[in-house]
Amino acid sequence: MRMNAWLLPVPFDTERDDWGATLLAEWGASVVTPGQQALVIGAGTGRIGLALARAGAHVSFADDSIVALAAARQSFAQAKLPAQFFSTTDLTPSKPFDLVLINILWWSDNQRGAELINLAAQHTNAGGIVAIGGGKQAGLSGATTLLEQIVGPSVKTLYKKGHHVVMAFRPLHWQAQPSQTTQHQLSHGDHALTIEATAGVFAQGQLDPASAMLLDAVHIQANQRVLDLGCGAGILGMFLQQRESTLALTYIDSTMVAIEATKRNLQTNQLTGRVLASDGIQAVNGEQFDLVVSNPPFHVGRVQSPQLAENLLKQAVQVLAPNGQLVIVANRFLRYEPLLETVLSNVHELAGDQRYKVLVGTKAN
Repeated sequence: MRMNAWLLPVPFDTERDDWGATLLAEWGASVVTPGQQALVIGAGTGRIGLALARAGAHVSFADDSIVALAAARQSFAQAKLPAQFFSTTDLTPSKPFDLVLINILWWSDNQRGAELINLAAQHTNAGGIVAIGGGKQAGLSGATTLLEQIVGPSVKTLYKKGHHVVMAFRPLHWQAQPSQTTQHQLSHGDHALTIEATAGVFAQGQLDPASAMLLDAVHIQANQRVLDLGCGAGILGMFLQQRESTLALTYIDSTMVAIEATKRNLQTNQLTGRVLASDGIQAVNGEQFDLVVSNPPFHVGRVQSPQLAENLLKQAVQVLAPNGQLVIVANRFLRYEPLLETVLSNVHELAGDQRYKVLVGTKAN
């Protein structure tokens, strides 16, 4: 997969200054032995994995984001080192791992963190090590509690600048925590959806107030080609399709967790649509849409990056048909208007309150 230039250095370059990644790379390279199997969860730029590979480990990566995996893949290609790359939704290693390192900077919340630690332990040898790295602001205390609850007693092994590496040995008799699937019953206007609560997906299957405001404000017409950009659980597109069954919906997101959740939600609600994992708009580049809707992300994991959303919106304009509209909802403090006014006409606010605003712009004919 070719990595779009805008995706780095935003936001993954923060790993260069992240002491959690620094310590995981340093400590991991010091404990791994040549020939051991090592997994990095939270690929970042591949920095942690490069340290392990140079120490002689056979390295694999797992990440929710196809963008992060592309970044790590590019780093390994440049270093001319081998590695394997997996989505966290499809981790199928040929051998169990001796060492798993998790950078907590890249998990979105503790529920997703618990799932990732559980995933790590499932694929670790008995007696193998599961280690987490991060600082107080990234939630290390809560992450350490999860590590102890899921794997076993923990030990702090390295400390610098307020960051720790915390490790636990996987016991011989270890049982995976059972997965629990819950669903939310959502309603908007006269329509209702059953949505899976999915950790690692924005709002975890709930209809957040900002998205509800967008749905109230957006105007749709029969037979429109609609793109749900950064679809999350697919809630925006599915409510629009319930309002107008002739819409042709396409859902794209950069995380496989969101993609798989959207597919399941469409099936549950007996709706149809294309669902594509996409690095930016790569999966639909060259196509045209009459309407693009988005509650654009400005976080990756625990890293806030408004520039991420800005770059995504620039790309969205490229797939608008002439006279097509981009409708987004954003926090009031995010100043997307100047950007939109450079690429769209008649940019204005459709709706808003003290917290959120819905913006619309039209692509010139």
